[in-house]
Amino acid sequence: MKIEPRPAVSRRSVLLGAAAAIAAGALPAPVRAAPEQTRFAAIVIGTGFGGVVAAARLGAAGVDTLVLERGRSYDHDDHAAVYAAGTDVLHPNALWEPALGRTGVLDVEVAGTVGVARGAAVGGGSVVYHGATVPPHPKYYDKVFRHGPRYPELIGEYVPRAVRRLRAAAIPDDVRCSRPFAAMVEFEQSMARAGWSCASLLSTVNWDVVRRELRGEVRPSMTAGEIVFGNSNGSKRELGGTYLRTALGSGSVRLRTLQRVTGLSQERGRVAVHAEELDAAGRVLRRRTYTCDELYLGAGAWGSTELLLNSRLAGGLTRLNEHVGTRVGDNGNQFSARLVGRPLELQAAPIVTSAFVDDDPHHLPVRVETAGLPLPLPLISYFTETVDWENRTSWTTVGGRAALIVAPAAITRDAGAANARILRRVTDANGGIALDPLPGAPVGGPVPGFGTSSNALPLSFTAHPLGGVPIGLATDDTGRLHGHPAIRVVDGALNPGNACGANPSLVITAFAEYVMDRAREAA
Repeated sequence: MKIEPRPAVSRRSVLLGAAAAIAAGALPAPVRAAPEQTRFAAIVIGTGFGGVVAAARLGAAGVDTLVLERGRSYDHDDHAAVYAAGTDVLHPNALWEPALGRTGVLDVEVAGTVGVARGAAVGGGSVVYHGATVPPHPKYYDKVFRHGPRYPELIGEYVPRAVRRLRAAAIPDDVRCSRPFAAMVEFEQSMARAGWSCASLLSTVNWDVVRRELRGEVRPSMTAGEIVFGNSNGSKRELGGTYLRTALGSGSVRLRTLQRVTGLSQERGRVAVHAEELDAAGRVLRRRTYTCDELYLGAGAWGSTELLLNSRLAGGLTRLNEHVGTRVGDNGNQFSARLVGRPLELQAAPIVTSAFVDDDPHHLPVRVETAGLPLPLPLISYFTETVDWENRTSWTTVGGRAALIVAPAAITRDAGAANARILRRVTDANGGIALDPLPGAPVGGPVPGFGTSSNALPLSFTAHPLGGVPIGLATDDTGRLHGHPAIRVVDGALNPGNACGANPSLVITAFAEYVMDRAREAA
């Protein structure tokens, strides 16, 4: 055996080394060179509605936690357009496409015949959604949700807790009567003429900031139709200012942004999280591996499912069961609109009112809502969340990678018909011509309005992808992955494809609270 000679050690080098060590010990902590921490008790992936709940609960328990977010963080400003304004898709803060040098807030994916929009920023979907905070409908809850909390527990404990921590509230009367909300009032009137009454919804809009917009004290955002690229003045309560602020204030949770997680693996009883750190232009700066005892997946229904499936394909998570990638739905999202004789002016953006329509045995029940657009168009929108417990699809594999490819009408057939029925009846009651779909056949009536429905079009669009890791099937009833119990899912992937007549943010938040109660009990 060859022994390498050791370098000679002189008395002078020993003294110099000792002096250097003493000097280093006297330096302030930030000056010392320390290895970067990569091992944590818990890691949370994503800062959307599920991930921030996990982070806040881990912080409250004093658990050493790292939160990884692929997007950037933004600071609100009363007068500057921090986010992309209006419909400016070319703004660097608008779209997420790192391959094209973009790390904006909105990620748009194409899944066969369905376009999918999701958030890509600190706060996840709360940055790009319309603020509606709606519980699932009690009549159909058991048809959709076969596992997880039962409705009395959900509505008695977890929904109130989520509403309180999201700081959601109904639109105040003085704001409702303001000019930017005139189209919302017209929507309610058109629904009433069709025989359906609307009621106010809870919303995460910051109504005090909206009042400041109306008084001209801050740059108009919410009242100018801005919402899908974020509200620069803070007129929408993002998760960064509610749950995540609580988590980071605990002292035991830290956040790292522009961390794109590429894979997961099991290593000696711990979970390894492999990530790429990006710069603001989407370039990969370095690759890291973090390890943890507990992993909480909050990357969204699309992100969490894709990550798990690709990790299995790569050999990192070999014990996932056959239900991962299944029960995928679009929450029954469909869109129609009536062009009407109203002024060409911007409309307020948030969803703050709705009617639940359940009076026709030949069509699925739907929640009907309206939202303003950042363009001065003479139209009223009719956006529907269909209660659908049947139409689902699954992920597949293409070229050795996980892929979601939705066949034509695979998940939209019944939802589209329900939406078209709403348009026809509203048109019959209010006048106009309804096209279903473009360029469908006209439905008779006077001509103060002209309606179009997305029903049966070859392409559809959803901002509410759900499912992929259904609770009770891919996981146990507490969100813990079968085969990999150190991993819990806390986001919309747990949802079996539909939020039961609701915009899903509140359902996701409430379910995450339910999962975290049981995770901390088991700790």
